[in-house]
Amino acid sequence: MRHYLSPLAGIILTFSAVAEVSASKPSQRTVLLTLDAASDEIVDKLIEQGEFDARGFIEKSRKSGLSADELVPINVASTGPSHVAIFSGATPEVSGVVGQSFTSRKDPMPKGTDAFAYVSDAETIVATAHRQGKRTACIAAPGFDGRTPNYTCDYMLGFVQSAQDSLLIQFEPVSDESQTNTNAASPKSAGKLLKVKSSASSLPTAITNSSFSLSLVDNKMNDDVPFDTVQIHLPDGTQHKLPMDRIFPFQRYENGTLVTNALWLNRFDPATGQVDLYWGQPYQTVANAPMMKAVIEQLGAWPGTLDARGFHAGRINEAGFDALNDYQAKYSVEAVALLLKQNDWDLLIGYIPYLDTVKHEYLVTSPLQLDYASKSARYSEKVNEAYVKLDRWLGEITGQASAAGTNFVIASDHGMVPTHTVVAISGLIESWGYSVQTSDPDVGIFTSGASAHIYINNRDESVGGVSAVRKRQIIDDLFQKFRALKDPTDRNVFTIVKTKEQLSELELGNQETSGDLFISAAAGFSLDTRRPPTSRIFLPISFDRKILQDAGLTTAEVEHVAGSFFNRGSPGAHGHVAGTEGIAAILYGLGPNIAKVKVGRIHSLQIAPSIACLLGIAAPTTARAPAVTGFCK
Repeated sequence: MRHYLSPLAGIILTFSAVAEVSASKPSQRTVLLTLDAASDEIVDKLIEQGEFDARGFIEKSRKSGLSADELVPINVASTGPSHVAIFSGATPEVSGVVGQSFTSRKDPMPKGTDAFAYVSDAETIVATAHRQGKRTACIAAPGFDGRTPNYTCDYMLGFVQSAQDSLLIQFEPVSDESQTNTNAASPKSAGKLLKVKSSASSLPTAITNSSFSLSLVDNKMNDDVPFDTVQIHLPDGTQHKLPMDRIFPFQRYENGTLVTNALWLNRFDPATGQVDLYWGQPYQTVANAPMMKAVIEQLGAWPGTLDARGFHAGRINEAGFDALNDYQAKYSVEAVALLLKQNDWDLLIGYIPYLDTVKHEYLVTSPLQLDYASKSARYSEKVNEAYVKLDRWLGEITGQASAAGTNFVIASDHGMVPTHTVVAISGLIESWGYSVQTSDPDVGIFTSGASAHIYINNRDESVGGVSAVRKRQIIDDLFQKFRALKDPTDRNVFTIVKTKEQLSELELGNQETSGDLFISAAAGFSLDTRRPPTSRIFLPISFDRKILQDAGLTTAEVEHVAGSFFNRGSPGAHGHVAGTEGIAAILYGLGPNIAKVKVGRIHSLQIAPSIACLLGIAAPTTARAPAVTGFCK
């Protein structure tokens, strides 16, 4: 395992030859697509095995465009901070986005922020393009929600998340035969209304006000049952068959805003008429007028993002979760294809979280993982299929006539690491005698999967907390304890433990946002700030409750682990420092201003200057790295 501690030094000393960061001659419209969690390690393996189609983007780039041996992410390699670096060319030390979650010296403990919400002054490639007379388009790019000119595009579909959970709603046939729904009649038979089971609670308004309903109809697919199809009745009076194998988007306007719920038929028993319906999180389509006209009117409402919580809670089954992920990724790809038909933009940025979703759930490749024996083969096939499928979709849009004369750059923000153990970091620090999860804690912990910034609540800097002398004592004590920590099998848990004064070595030393301590776990460990249900600090990871139970976890521990999601309890996690095995990203390019060349080890800080070079403009003002040779032939 290597730890790439000084990104900029690596660019200067060991990276491929580079071009000057300045306005350049090429001035062709350019597409930058970021594929969340696309791993260089997996892509290289699939290339070696000949899995990628010749018409896919990767093989086309390898044959006629640019391919990099490896794209080195920033420290720490997590979605939010990595995208800030990709879009601006600025290190976390400059941008202030030092992790996926962190806090500021201006905020009282335990208040924190998220990388997607933090307003950074680091100039984005979008802002610098606008400043130099270019027009832009953004498809759910992380951070781009119109909050400042730095994060606003001419065509914009905002990066948003839902504040509501999904639901599992159970239906059964009405018992009163007089309630047969003649409006649901098919050529074969009249329909029979379904009602929500009486035990249901917290129902959506669309169901309680009867603007949405289900019925059973007979399409004679099975002569042994009276009804074989579930039919949806929408508020506009239309009726649709609820498919058994794909997502149905329920789209409507609420208070003037376009909203969608992804619906999935979890279970349908034709013999009894019992139906289990997944009612996805409601996502608002936050898009400006140009994007509404060019994309939303064609594709419908934005389908949102993954629902790991719903999957782990049993609200959607595995087939439905996979179908939802496919549906959302295909929507993003089709949105790019539609925007390629527009001729009034110079830079398009699109974000596709597809592989991140797949690998959080299915990256089981280490024998140390609980699921390895029973699920590794099937899950590895799922992961590989996802890479091949997405590559094929990207190859299709780049091969369309509307893509002629366009430069395409495909990059990822980070790879992902198979993870076997989650560390209950709050419980750990509390076991050492310090308060964590209180209104005025001694210690604040903000994690990014496998790493964390640790803040000591000092009364000289914020309301409440500990004295300056006590702060120094706590830092010194935690520093030693983290460095010495081993798990029950005598494995070292943390490979990096640094004080704030040492963080410039990692390009993480921002005065306002960096922690008093920074810790980064070894590959295979992730961190969870939730309070554990027992005194156990090290918990094995799985979403399979039976496997966790067999591993000796209590009922409370099983629910705690299996109900988690993302980096704090996923079989695949990120947030490691650059150089950790599996965390390296990818970079490929294809287009009229991109040379046919294979380059070596490139850094993510070089992407924004490279895009600027393709656009014929100067790089963002905060960019600290040169463009990649080959992007401006």
